[in-house]
Amino acid sequence: MSRNLDLVGTPNARDFGGYATSDGGHIRRGSLFRSGRLSDLTAEDQQRLQGLDVKTVIDFRGSEEAKISPSALDGLAGHTVRHLAIEHGSYGDFMRRVDRGALTYQVMHEQMRTVYRELAIEHGACFRQLFQLLINAEGGLLLHCSAGKDRTGFAVALIQYALGVPLELIIDDYLLTSRFYPPAGEVERFRRDYSEYFTGVDNPQVFSAVMEVSETYLFSAFDAIDEQYGDLDTYLEDVLGMTLSLRGELREKYVLNGVELDAVTQ
Repeated sequence: MSRNLDLVGTPNARDFGGYATSDGGHIRRGSLFRSGRLSDLTAEDQQRLQGLDVKTVIDFRGSEEAKISPSALDGLAGHTVRHLAIEHGSYGDFMRRVDRGALTYQVMHEQMRTVYRELAIEHGACFRQLFQLLINAEGGLLLHCSAGKDRTGFAVALIQYALGVPLELIIDDYLLTSRFYPPAGEVERFRRDYSEYFTGVDNPQVFSAVMEVSETYLFSAFDAIDEQYGDLDTYLEDVLGMTLSLRGELREKYVLNGVELDAVTQ
C-alpha cells in the first residue's frame, strides 16, 4: 500500500499511518492522511478521497490563506471541513520589520525555528481541538495547511507521539516531505500568494529556508515544550487535554496489534 495518495491537485499528500509503535503495534493504514492546500483538487482527486473514506478535513490555514485558495472540499457533501486557523504570527511580524535586502539563509532558517517554537507554545488550543476531533472522527481524517509541511508536520508529529511511535520514526516521517513536496514548482506560487511579505527579497536561499524541512525545525518545537512543560507527555496532558485514559482511547481507535512492515520511504 503506497504512502503516496497520488493526488494531482495538492502537494505532499500521503498516508501517515503504518508506523510501528513502541508497544508492538502499528498505526492503522488508510485512516490518517496529510496534504497541502486543497484548492486545486481535480474531480479525480475528489473521487480518490471519497474512495479513501475521508470524511473529516482539518484546515490549519489562516483566514487570508483560505481566502486566497478556498478548499475544493468546503461545503462538498460527504466531507466536514473544520478550520483550526493558525495565523502566521511572529513570522509575519518578522517579515514586516526585517531589512529584506539583508535576509540570508541563516537568518530565515532561525526564523523558521522561531515559527516552530511558536506553534508549540502559542497554538495549543488548536491542537487540543485537533485531538478531540481525532477521538470523535468517523471515517478517514485529513490534515492540511498550505504546503502540508510545518503546521501539518508538527500536528502529525504530535499525533504519532500520542499513539506511541518512537521519536526516530516520527522524524523520518516528518522528513519525507522533502520527497513529496516539490519546492521548484511551489516557490513561485509561494512568492505570489505571500508577496506582502516577500516583495524585495531576491536571495533564492531565503526561499530555500522557508520551503525546506529540517529536523532542527521540529526539534525547536520539542525543545520549547521541554523548556516550558518538562516533556511531551506533560504537554499532551496539560495543554492538549490528552490524559492517559484519552490516549488509551486514541490508541484503541488507531493502533492495531502486530507490527506491520512498512518502509518509511514508500
